[in-house]
Amino acid sequence: MSVTTPRAALVVALVAVVVAGPVVGTAAAAPPEPPAAYHGQVTVNGDPAPAGLTVAAHFHGETTDTLETTSDGAFGGPGAFDGKLKVPGNASTDGDSVSFTVNGVDADTTVSWSSGANEQVTLNVEDSTAPDAAVSNPVSAPVPAGTTVTLDASGSTDALGVDAYAWSLPDGSTASGPTAAYTFEDAGEHTVAVTVTDIAGNTATAETTVTVEAADTGNDGGGSGGSDDGPSTQPDDSTTNESAANESEASAGDVSLAVDANETTISVTNASANAATRIDIPESNATSTENASLTGLNVSTTTGANVSLSVSVSDRAPAENGSAADSGGGDALSYISVEHDVPDEEIGTVDFRFTVSESRMADRGTDADRVVLYRNHDDAWQRLDTRHVGTADGTATFVATSPGLSVFAVRSGQPDISVTDAALDATNVTVGEAASVAVTVTNDGSGAGNATLALTANGDAVTTRTVSVDADATTNVTLAFTPESAGEYDVAVNGTDAGTLTASAPATTTTESPSTDDAGNAVGGDAPREQSGFDLSTVAVTALVAVLVVGLFALARRRV
Repeated sequence: MSVTTPRAALVVALVAVVVAGPVVGTAAAAPPEPPAAYHGQVTVNGDPAPAGLTVAAHFHGETTDTLETTSDGAFGGPGAFDGKLKVPGNASTDGDSVSFTVNGVDADTTVSWSSGANEQVTLNVEDSTAPDAAVSNPVSAPVPAGTTVTLDASGSTDALGVDAYAWSLPDGSTASGPTAAYTFEDAGEHTVAVTVTDIAGNTATAETTVTVEAADTGNDGGGSGGSDDGPSTQPDDSTTNESAANESEASAGDVSLAVDANETTISVTNASANAATRIDIPESNATSTENASLTGLNVSTTTGANVSLSVSVSDRAPAENGSAADSGGGDALSYISVEHDVPDEEIGTVDFRFTVSESRMADRGTDADRVVLYRNHDDAWQRLDTRHVGTADGTATFVATSPGLSVFAVRSGQPDISVTDAALDATNVTVGEAASVAVTVTNDGSGAGNATLALTANGDAVTTRTVSVDADATTNVTLAFTPESAGEYDVAVNGTDAGTLTASAPATTTTESPSTDDAGNAVGGDAPREQSGFDLSTVAVTALVAVLVVGLFALARRRV
């Protein structure tokens, strides 16, 4: 007969505990804490922030989420489908500080983290730092009088963003926008300054100098351009009583003009190939109306041939181009007609200098930043690079560059902005997890404009954002959608399908028991699921088994 010793019983008990330990250790961890969520308003020095600023949430040294402000400074919203700044955490981080930045600048508000919070916050950024103003000058050597130079301040920077540019030009005029084109008429050193203003109203100024040399008029005694005492010329068939011969200084050839009521005739001689000749056009009935004027041209030819031009300006489309002129898009402010006696293929680049009255633009519901010059060529309208270089005394001045000559229309450029593509970055997420939507926005119009993007889920608005798109340009933005409940969502941006998003509920540790009959046997329904872990009752049963094993061995020992 074998005898079970106390030591053997102890070994058996230890084995039972060792076996039970790993089993208990396989119990599933508790589900993660729901993240905190924040939305609200951004102000800069107390005023609502503009659209497009990036608001970021920071927790324990990490950036957890970002949103962009809308036009009223808002970011996200309280609704289930509104965007929010998500900040994950757990029980050990409850009460820890969450901070925020706007375009990388610290906001003056912090909050305490709390699991599942849906909190509205107001973030104010105090900004007294001036922007970093910079101006790029494309010329470093002296340039001849009559040269047009485009200066660029788009390299200016500011933490919260540059809001405006104000140019001070040598003749006392001003211009706005990131670039300014100016024609330097007089020899000497000329300073151009640009004042850059950020969204908080802080300013900084940058300057550059352009050195101008007296233009070589090409007058060696045989030409007429640029000479104070040279003879003027005029076509023999000029009939108006205001006909006059006017001469204009030319940078590469000799220029003479004859002005009558219906057209201005310009002759350019002795010009070298591919050298631009500057033509200043005096105000006349032919080249000016109450609404617009053509003030000058820079003309070049590829062969150096002599050129004869007939120029006129009208508020109505030329009869031979009427139907085509009306198809260019936007409202026509004026028309310019340039007839020439040189083959099209010999005409080089042509620069136009023209003006439009502010009253004309106001009547057409537009402004100087949207004025565009179009060229009619082969019965089609071609939009030309057009720059607003300044406004003075109720008149805006523009410079445009054309690859040739024909009929031109000065138009109010109109934006034509649409969403051309939208796509989810993922099609399956967990409830509370953000899904990004990549959006491509295209402006096929002739003027810059703004568009509001609306992200919808199953037809309900989720979030909106306003974007700016230049004429004939494309921009890419990212929107976010965080589903608050499980299900499928058809996601779209401004009606453009982005795909279907499936949101699943977070995994749980509870397993439903099958139904039983009166005898305790499982009936109906699905087969029992494998349990994902053990609760406290399982641990208690395991311990009880160990105790019973020890007791049985002890009882057997006494009977021996």
